Amino acid sequence: MATSTLDLLSLPDELLILVFSNVALDFNSGSITAGVGRVCKLFHHLVDSSGLDVMYTSLRGTRTMETFLGCLEHRVMTRRRVHSLLVVADRSQDDENTTSEALRLLQSIISSIDSSCLHTLFAHFPVGSSRPTTCLQLPVLPALTDLHLSGLALTSRHSTPNLKRLQLLRILDVPSEYQDISSFLYTTAPTLTHFKMSLCTSSTPFLLKFTSDLGYYLCVTLIRVVERETFHRVNEDQHRFPASLESVAVRFDVPPADEALGYLFTHFAHTSGQSLEVIKRYQEEAPLAVLPSADVRSYESDGAGEDGRGYAEEFAEDWRT
Repeated sequence: MATSTLDLLSLPDELLILVFSNVALDFNSGSITAGVGRVCKLFHHLVDSSGLDVMYTSLRGTRTMETFLGCLEHRVMTRRRVHSLLVVADRSQDDENTTSEALRLLQSIISSIDSSCLHTLFAHFPVGSSRPTTCLQLPVLPALTDLHLSGLALTSRHSTPNLKRLQLLRILDVPSEYQDISSFLYTTAPTLTHFKMSLCTSSTPFLLKFTSDLGYYLCVTLIRVVERETFHRVNEDQHRFPASLESVAVRFDVPPADEALGYLFTHFAHTSGQSLEVIKRYQEEAPLAVLPSADVRSYESDGAGEDGRGYAEEFAEDWRT
């Protein structure tokens, strides 16, 4: 039986807000303000006063970011409850000289919203070979569980205590904070379960340390997975990845990427005391995936991405799903 507007009006405000929250999550239904908010004055008031109109916010380009920031500044905190935020600053909207301005706006927006509500943050920035990777400093975000950064590097420690899923994509050079990335993740996201990174760097010290830590992590976690004494016991302190980490996906977009990959599995074979043939038997059970390399030149042009639509479009689609 169809539900009429009068039936909905009889519901308490708390229940209506819960129903409208599900509507706000449906991106195919359009703006909740233009839809539900136009049905009647009560619905419009509920949407406006509860902050449902900004619960899932998508911003593309610095102009849109600036407009949204201005909107936030005229709201009380209860109307700044952004739960999920997508920001795309790409070349179809901005030129490469606006990267610093986009970063300033992004950090101002994050500082202006209710930090206790933000659980998902996606940010995609242009990259260029002539400048270092843009670094993002975050305030403490206790509710954040999903953080996907493309062309950006997170460099603030202790800001995401409950982060579960982290992606650092299209990293052209490695910030100093990432020289010991397992320790960085340990302090930044102590409850992390899933980590993905795609990078292009020729820093030998970083690659050696990173692949060494991955080798130890792989050995320790495979021991847990197969639950047998097939592999030599390894001291878990030899890597500092969070103990909660369940899976790692890495893509080395640095030529020759095969060298980094080869070093990783050679190190693992040495650490575990097993031959590569034995290791291959457990490949499907391994918590580590090494993805096929991409053409690093496509980083700067937004390229075809992983499925042909371009990094920015793929990134936005991942946020919507």
